Amino acid sequence: YVAGHFGKWGMGSHPRTLGYDDSDGPNQNKEGGFVNDRSQWAVETKDDPKRIAELTDAAVDFMAKAKTSNRPFYLQVSHYAVHSSIQATQGQLEAFESKEVGMRHKDVGFAAMTADLDAGVGALMRGLDSLGLRGNTYIFYMSDNGSVPNIPGAKPYTRSLNYPLSRGKWDAMEGGVRVPLVVSGPGIAKGAYCNQTVSGSDILPTISQLAGRSIAGDPTLDGGSFHEMLFEEEEATIVRATDGLVFHVPYRNGIALKRPHSALRKGDFKLLKFQDTGETYLYDLHADLGETADRTADLQTTSEVMERQLDAYLHDVRAPKWAEGITWKEHPLESFNSYH
Repeated sequence: YVAGHFGKWGMGSHPRTLGYDDSDGPNQNKEGGFVNDRSQWAVETKDDPKRIAELTDAAVDFMAKAKTSNRPFYLQVSHYAVHSSIQATQGQLEAFESKEVGMRHKDVGFAAMTADLDAGVGALMRGLDSLGLRGNTYIFYMSDNGSVPNIPGAKPYTRSLNYPLSRGKWDAMEGGVRVPLVVSGPGIAKGAYCNQTVSGSDILPTISQLAGRSIAGDPTLDGGSFHEMLFEEEEATIVRATDGLVFHVPYRNGIALKRPHSALRKGDFKLLKFQDTGETYLYDLHADLGETADRTADLQTTSEVMERQLDAYLHDVRAPKWAEGITWKEHPLESFNSYH
């Protein structure tokens, strides 16, 4: 098969290093119009905001070439929208300026940019249809993290834009890690919904199984396949090397919680551990999606078991361990030599 990637890369290498045959390079947010100052929150009108149409055209061209050469393909389109700096078409901006603002969602520029992205996804789907490929293609739509908790990003807030979820991007609270995942393709029922917890690490095993090659049980992979869930098989489960999902924020972020922390999600329970003091909180997400009620006192054993599992995982993978001065961008991690 042939693999293509278009849009934000942001991993410090090059798409070809990880096996992509075609790409538009190792792009960062700045290639999508990001400027890291206060101007990022003021909407700018453009004919092609966040290069949405450009990425869509490149993606459709890639699919057309794959069809012409009769090759299966894997295509990843990583849009710059809806990351700041905020850009939108004049038409979408005017459309949202004429609407009444919501209780929390009041930024018309961000709304217009989101609508422009939606239109771009629609154009990509129409391109897939025009090539006659919809009938044997699976489409995964998701976000890499939760929304910023407020606009501007560092502005104080009482309730996040992700409410009733707590907080947002940069934190391991639900507002930062709980995102949409929509899958479409042959054999998947329209409008079906599944409330099982999955993560980005589950996608590789899933698409591999969809393509006819199961890699379940590979000890080098964090994720497991949710193939059976897509087709609504009874009692479908995901088998992972680690029983649960782990999130790790090993630094102080000045516009977030400002504390290094880790989390383990296991079933309906989620353990949050602050690495600077060692304090833990236990939440029952089935009853308390907003993570407002600590259940440690009445579920002490559950809390202790989950904390031991979290600590063991961080040790096994040599996760970065918080130390004074660690950041995510100023110095290489090796210079601190601090690991769990």
